[in-house]
Amino acid sequence: MRSLGEPWLQITFKEFAKGLIWVGLTMDTNAALVEFDDIDSHAGGNGEIDFGEFCAWVARKKIPVD
Repeated sequence: MRSLGEPWLQITFKEFAKGLIWVGLTMDTNAALVEFDDIDSHAGGNGEIDFGEFCAWVARKKIPVD
């Protein structure tokens, strides 16, 4: 069993941008980069984000809670 730190659960910006379409979110490249960098800064800033962080971000974007 792989742990959450395994590379196959890490998402690069290119994968992030592609994934936006798959989950029904659209934004231009600059906006996507700002969002990715924000998520990445909370994750240590290594240029990749965890899949779980991506899922949580999608949930916040698609179902915002005030």
